Amino acid sequence: MKKISLLFLVLVLCLGFVPVQDVKAQNVQEDCVAFNPDKIEVKKIRGRWKIVEGKHWIMDFGAKGDEASKAFKIIK
Repeated sequence: MKKISLLFLVLVLCLGFVPVQDVKAQNVQEDCVAFNPDKIEVKKIRGRWKIVEGKHWIMDFGAKGDEASKAFKIIK
């Protein structure tokens, strides 16, 4: 589970959701989302691209399907 948390943090930082210059190691709090990487998929739900595990929405990319696919490949 720790690998998933670290991977998620790296993914968030790489995709620019958190400005890197504002991140200070002593102030970072993890927002962990547990999931099984073998069961995730990219789906368009109500016009928005998401990485999901069954009915569990893990990440939402809005209209950016290419970014959802890229993140999916990184996670896999």
